[in-house]
Amino acid sequence: MKWIKKIFQKKPKPILLDGKYKIVPAFELLGETYYMHEDPLNVLAGRGLSAITHLEELLMRCSAEYLNAHIEAVEKILSDPKKINIGKLYILNNNLRERVSLAIALPKHVFKLASVVFFTKDESPFMYDSAAANKRIKTWVEADGMYDFFLQRTPLKTLVPFLQLPDSNSKNYLAVQEKINQLHLKPLSEILSRPASTIDI
Repeated sequence: MKWIKKIFQKKPKPILLDGKYKIVPAFELLGETYYMHEDPLNVLAGRGLSAITHLEELLMRCSAEYLNAHIEAVEKILSDPKKINIGKLYILNNNLRERVSLAIALPKHVFKLASVVFFTKDESPFMYDSAAANKRIKTWVEADGMYDFFLQRTPLKTLVPFLQLPDSNSKNYLAVQEKINQLHLKPLSEILSRPASTIDI
């Protein structure tokens, strides 16, 4: 693995917040220590609500934005009854079926959920900061092997026990998934006249 990731083997001494919530170091990456709640199921309200949102995206294999883009594209096709393109409707429906049937979670959704569970000393353990989370996600994406790392070696697998890696090489598998994702975004962006990069997965 290109980057050094350190898991704390000995049970670290928790930091007590409000006499109730315990925060512990989870792992180190590139000299930065990431923390988490000792009990990942007992997360404070702000982070807890964000966790629910990202968990739903992970389970559906698509974000609310993707679903709204799909609805908008279908409505656009149906807007003129005399010019309904059945072929485009079939493609959109088939793409959505393929997406929700993916056997493994998309990396972006895993990273989003991880950004709720793990945070730095500069962040509030109470509230979820999406701007700070996006910076962390960017670091994790650039650090080779973090997808496998989160699913195999961190408490994220305890929080979402059904997450699993493909039997074959995960890097190749994820590359194929990304190609499928681009194929799904292409017809949406064409119908909506929006660049695919602006439609979240």
